[in-house]
Amino acid sequence: MSRKLRVGIVFGGRSAEHEVSLQSAQNVIAYIDRTRFEPVLIGIGRDGNWVLSPAGQPFLGTESPEVVRLNDSPTDVALLAGKTNGALIRL
Repeated sequence: MSRKLRVGIVFGGRSAEHEVSLQSAQNVIAYIDRTRFEPVLIGIGRDGNWVLSPAGQPFLGTESPEVVRLNDSPTDVALLAGKTNGALIRL
């Protein structure tokens, strides 16, 4: 059995397209092949803070595109670059 490839799904941000990014991420998360991939959900709030989103419910207000928003997470994260591998660290 092969190992699942861990992939980061980054969404949100300070842009005026914040909600569009959340909607796009919803689609990716819903249809990603979980037999092959292990998604790590990284949300960026309107304030620019990066958070590790809860896998079970990364979004709130999903019933309407106008009110979709990040589910607040107590886990702030940062992306640490490296020569061969980056690392996601919890702050």
